[in-house]
Amino acid sequence: MAKTRMHNIRLWCEIALSVFSAVLAVLFITFVAQIYYAGGEPVYSRAIVWGKLKYLIAPLVVWALMIIGCFVLSVLFPDEAKKAKPVSAAERVARNRKRIPARRDTDGKYINAEHKQYATMELWRYIAYGIASAFALGIAIYALVYLCNKGNFSSESINVDVLGFVKNVFPWIVASFVLFIAVVVYERVVARPQLNRMTGLLVACKGVSISRSPLAARLDALKAAAVEKEDYIVMGLRIAVALVALVFIGVGMWDGGMGDVLGKAVAICTECIGLG
Repeated sequence: MAKTRMHNIRLWCEIALSVFSAVLAVLFITFVAQIYYAGGEPVYSRAIVWGKLKYLIAPLVVWALMIIGCFVLSVLFPDEAKKAKPVSAAERVARNRKRIPARRDTDGKYINAEHKQYATMELWRYIAYGIASAFALGIAIYALVYLCNKGNFSSESINVDVLGFVKNVFPWIVASFVLFIAVVVYERVVARPQLNRMTGLLVACKGVSISRSPLAARLDALKAAAVEKEDYIVMGLRIAVALVALVFIGVGMWDGGMGDVLGKAVAICTECIGLG
């Protein structure tokens, strides 16, 4: 009885910590917005920032104590071993996907009508993920082009340039995340009917050699090769990243980027931190 009561206390403590963290984040964003939109020169000085953020000291102390309290409760009263949760339909579909052949080896046709319907659902799944991936890649290229365009960062105030970047790029990034979430939700929704077809297909596939599509077979071979040469691949990626970094550093020095960085650093030190 006492253990159950303590576990309930721990649960409510974790819920309170989550709610309090969200409230604290909203307060912090609100204070920062008040500082920015208050105007004046300089916008961020030590006195202005301290005058607003000092009211967050007490909530931050309470927040830290709540974290410590939840940690102590989690150590003293850990979760008891629970029975394994039932595997979701999507997880079962993922497990059984490799057990179903793409087509029969003998005549190249589907085993039955359910097999064809299953393949159609798989095709739509690939199309959905392909569209989401292409959209995300396009947004990444757009963000990179925006960052490389000096005309987008020509204002004397870095805050204006940052806000312009957020206004022009951030909504598309959010849309990309939403699209991927929609694809995942779609996969979870169709998992149940897809699993029902798999049940009959697994019976029909007995005695039929698994025939993977050429693309899937090639991807499996690449995965196996990557596992065998993982150390070399990681080392190659590190060297490639280092070379790219050196190239960009050289291009920035050649283009006079050091002066821009120095000017922005001076502005940050004098306006935001409050030196001078």
